Amino acid sequence: MRAKRVEQAERWPHGNEWVRRDGAQLRTVLSDCPVERPRDWTSWVNQPHTAAEQASLREHIRRGRPYGDEVWVRQTASKLNLQ
Repeated sequence: MRAKRVEQAERWPHGNEWVRRDGAQLRTVLSDCPVERPRDWTSWVNQPHTAAEQASLREHIRRGRPYGDEVWVRQTASKLNLQ
């Protein structure tokens, strides 16, 4: 979406939103979500990231660090021995 290739996440045929909705033949490669997604999930994933979110995502990717709220990140990093 940021690259302006699609206007909605579910229209990108290489993303999991499209696969979950329209890509029946590819669904087998996706795991079920570990938790139920909120009702407004599609709306949420279609919102652009703020500059702060984008910077945080890039930092997490650069460091190979799990991304999420701070408590979840600490728990996950501990479970995966990534401290």
